[in-house]
Amino acid sequence: MDWRAFHDERPAAVPLPTYPFEHRRYWVSPPTGPAPTAPPPVADEPPRESTPHEERLLDLVRTHAAAVLGHDTPESVGPDDNFVEIGLSSFTALEVRNRLCEGTGLELSPLALFEHPTPAALAEHLRAVRAART
Repeated sequence: MDWRAFHDERPAAVPLPTYPFEHRRYWVSPPTGPAPTAPPPVADEPPRESTPHEERLLDLVRTHAAAVLGHDTPESVGPDDNFVEIGLSSFTALEVRNRLCEGTGLELSPLALFEHPTPAALAEHLRAVRAART
């Protein structure tokens, strides 16, 4: 097709490929230089024992997530399962969030389940929000 009928004779700022399999890089190259060094390894800390209150918060999160997903038991949602990977959409994540707000009396962000993507992370966030209120 002769594009000159549609455009004036000015050259394009960036020549685009005309053939779909013509591979040319059009992105800015990454900076060159020495690679960043990794921080020194940190000694592993022993796992911290969770309190009964933290366990109840985790059970509450798992119970509501399982109910919204249509599972029979909260055990079907693992503490480290990613909410998106186990099937929560933005709509169902809001439903879980609303249930948690109602059940705990805490105000959570509408994005809480995406900001804290596992039941364990969300339960820890609930604990921190509750601690900040007192």
